[in-house]
Amino acid sequence: MLQVSTNERRRFGRRSCRVHGWVHPNRHTRVSCIMTNYSRGGASLTLSEAAPLTHRFQLTFDGMTHAVDCELRHDGENNGVVGVEFVANRPEQVAAIDELLARFT
Repeated sequence: MLQVSTNERRRFGRRSCRVHGWVHPNRHTRVSCIMTNYSRGGASLTLSEAAPLTHRFQLTFDGMTHAVDCELRHDGENNGVVGVEFVANRPEQVAAIDELLARFT
């Protein structure tokens, strides 16, 4: 039986994974990361190194056509784990999120 915590605030269920990707805090920098879980609305990422993330940045994975725009929701200053929300305010961003989810579902 599925048990849901009454403290859970996410709108979408999370799925566990372990997928290598890249966080792009700006156009000239990329930081290696591991996506450890994801949902339709966002993901949890473990960064390979400390990186100053802006409020909005892009996330890519090898072989993907589009980058996924993300907003920082939880900053993992001590452990390198950050929570991100996927931004889908343009058709190409919806396509990027759909591509991401189709790839790992």
